[in-house]
Amino acid sequence: MRSKLQLASRFDQAILHQQVRGTVALLVTALVPNVAFAAATSVDDVLDVLFSIVEAIIPLLVSCAVIVFFWGLVKFIAHADDTKAVEEGKQLIIWGLVGLFVIVALWSIVGYIQQSLGLDFAGLGGTTSPSLPTTIP
Repeated sequence: MRSKLQLASRFDQAILHQQVRGTVALLVTALVPNVAFAAATSVDDVLDVLFSIVEAIIPLLVSCAVIVFFWGLVKFIAHADDTKAVEEGKQLIIWGLVGLFVIVALWSIVGYIQQSLGLDFAGLGGTTSPSLPTTIP
């Protein structure tokens, strides 16, 4: 019986590693053209490329952190009678919140650096934030 559990655990780990490899390959495939065709001629161009890569990855990371948080919440509520599952749910909730905090902090730091260096990167889609009127009619 123990060998069957070990085999199942190894199988689960192999599937997880395969999914991680697929996700990394997808990200690399999506981001390599941004770097290859950037034709960076100055430091500002290099920073624009790096910031655009970070801006593209952050929504994906936020969604992963939210999914981990809710998965932990579901595990915590659904298995309230099993102490081991409740502890696993708590850990997932904590790590989801920690991940969300780190991602939002990174996003804020990138925005601050962009603003302080005066980079003209407007974000994904080329949209700019609206400005408030400065004169009273």
